Amino acid sequence: MKDLPAPQLQSMRAELREKISLFMTKKTLMRIALEKAKNDKKGIEELEKYFYGMPALIFSNESPFKLSRILQKSKTSAPAKSGQTAPADIIIKKGPTPLRLAR
Repeated sequence: MKDLPAPQLQSMRAELREKISLFMTKKTLMRIALEKAKNDKKGIEELEKYFYGMPALIFSNESPFKLSRILQKSKTSAPAKSGQTAPADIIIKKGPTPLRLAR
């Protein structure tokens, strides 16, 4: 969920409201919940290795492939903020630009 602008998150949640349950909280609380659930659900502690950045848990009865397709379709581009890493290479073609050098 890192670098996901709030308007895009809200539109994604609205679109998927009937199909998913989305939980976002601090990693420490997620670790505590996994620790308590490990007796009931074998292997659930394996999820902890994916807790980097800003994790979110999505629960659904939908097929993971269908859910992935829906999420990919709802992706939109957003302007970059300072400190972010571009998801794709940025290519600036050779030629004149609208920028002028101060003399």
